Amino acid sequence: KRCKEVFVHGIIIGQMRQGLPMLFGKDKAKKKALENLPRTYEEVGAKYKMNHRDFPPVENYRNFLEKFDVETFPTLESVEKQGLLTKLLTATNVTLPRMLRPVKRSAVADPRDKEAVKDLQSKYTQSVTAQLQG
Repeated sequence: KRCKEVFVHGIIIGQMRQGLPMLFGKDKAKKKALENLPRTYEEVGAKYKMNHRDFPPVENYRNFLEKFDVETFPTLESVEKQGLLTKLLTATNVTLPRMLRPVKRSAVADPRDKEAVKDLQSKYTQSVTAQLQG
């Protein structure tokens, strides 16, 4: 869930940053970008095929963004060129679910039964090691 929130935050900030002018009228453009936050949500949601529930409430996020200088963040284009968004999506959609698969299938041991705990830890370690090796 947090990975998805980081992704959403990154693409919203990047999209807003991309719309800022290079030299003049930055303050006015920042205010306009904050006013047009719902439209930014729509554009980003359409571009990345995201549901409206993936985004934070507009007013809360607007209040949050007012505390930061959007200009200090990189543009969405530069982040995409570095492949950071792709890596984050891969982590969210592929790597994390694969890593959690053994946890979902594992049994629970009584923490007072030290032998059962050691046995369970050993099985889990073997499962994860086998998974990482292919």
